[in-house]
Amino acid sequence: MTSDEDQSKNQERKGGEKLWEHSSPERTVMYQFKRYISEKYSREFSGEEDKLNSLWAWSVDEIESFWSEVWYYTGIKASKGFESVCI
Repeated sequence: MTSDEDQSKNQERKGGEKLWEHSSPERTVMYQFKRYISEKYSREFSGEEDKLNSLWAWSVDEIESFWSEVWYYTGIKASKGFESVCI
């Protein structure tokens, strides 16, 4: 195996290389949602590279809260609201 192949394998194990980054992430809806959740739940979210303190980790640890917030924050319209989150 060549060193280029080794490097490629290492990147795959680490989650790969970043393909794209928004030039102004603070102007995105995702950033605004993250800030809203941070303020509402008194949570400090670090960068996504810190998996334990990320929005992703919160969404896994607090599944019902996460999906409830997504429902209301995005303004999903339905004939009736949800009663619980199916896990």
